[in-house]
Amino acid sequence: MKIAVCEDEKVFYQELNHAIEEYSHLRGTDICTYYFENGHELLHSDQDYRLVFMDYELGDMNGIETARRLRENNKDITIIFLTGYPHVVFKSFEVNTFRFLVKPLKKPELFHALDAFFSTDDDDAYLSIPAQGETWKIRRTDIIYLEANRKRTVIRTDGQWLESTRNLSWYENELPKEDFLRVHKSYIAALRHIRNHTSNTILFDNGEQALIGRSYLSGFKTGFHHYILRSSKKDW
Repeated sequence: MKIAVCEDEKVFYQELNHAIEEYSHLRGTDICTYYFENGHELLHSDQDYRLVFMDYELGDMNGIETARRLRENNKDITIIFLTGYPHVVFKSFEVNTFRFLVKPLKKPELFHALDAFFSTDDDDAYLSIPAQGETWKIRRTDIIYLEANRKRTVIRTDGQWLESTRNLSWYENELPKEDFLRVHKSYIAALRHIRNHTSNTILFDNGEQALIGRSYLSGFKTGFHHYILRSSKKDW
């Protein structure tokens, strides 16, 4: 899952990022953080974030205004405010903030906020993956593709690779076919992450590629066409 941190104090960001990495390891959750020094940088990002840690003081455009503009494009985004001034807590409620963390960072409060966020998110949107001796909880929309590796499966997300002990056929049955398609004996592609394709190759939005098997081509074209039609209707 992608998390944005909008914070002009780089030392504090590094501390926060280290704590988030620790949380990710303890909870077995795939988290990738993206750093922005000000609201303008965040608003111009083309990434899709589920959670944003927002500093209240951000120079010429403060956190409240940045959050307000973010919600114009994504009303479902979750925002946790960060500040060294507790008296501004009520101001942050103007943009429906989820939590409010006071600096300096207190790890138990951060972990509690993250636990609350994940507990309110839709469990059906996640996939549990046994990998590296642990079970990882990954948001399905973060999966770019899956690749067979003998009797195991490599799951590629925007943040990392995970090698699962389950085979590719298990994931083919588990993942929704309207969003994921088997395109080769060794690949399952996430349709939302496809940038373009030829008759034998898929290019994903992270720049990586997957092969299309000859026997899978017709089914892939049909499935991808239906996915594009559904996505277009959502835009309306």
